[in-house]
Amino acid sequence: MIRISYSAPDEIELAGTKSDFAALWAELQSCLSTTAEVAKVSADREFDPAPYAARLDSIEFRRGSGPSCVSVEDDVLRISGSAENLALFGSWIDFERASAPRHSHYEYYDGNQWVARDSLPLVISLERDAPYNKAFDAHEK
Repeated sequence: MIRISYSAPDEIELAGTKSDFAALWAELQSCLSTTAEVAKVSADREFDPAPYAARLDSIEFRRGSGPSCVSVEDDVLRISGSAENLALFGSWIDFERASAPRHSHYEYYDGNQWVARDSLPLVISLERDAPYNKAFDAHEK
């Protein structure tokens, strides 16, 4: 299950395994393939969010217009924008071909027409499906 950690006003991490992100991406795609304006997905509430201050309850995709905008309201991570820009956000959580843990920063920068200037920065972290085994990685090389 996706984990969302948050420290006000603007530190957010969306973390999970490939299967967690696959489920989230499927929910977003399902919403975008219909006339639904909102898709809400529950998040894990049973983890230590450190070094962040809190856990958020869910993530909500809200179809509207314009660039995508990441915000937090009432313990919900909200990502809103046009269907096209929500689909572009989806490419950031599509880890189907990823072979190793990684993280990326989804945020506005000068000249970015797909992310709103007032969007909160979001760290997206892909974690291992199983506990990390350093000895196994050394053996595989």
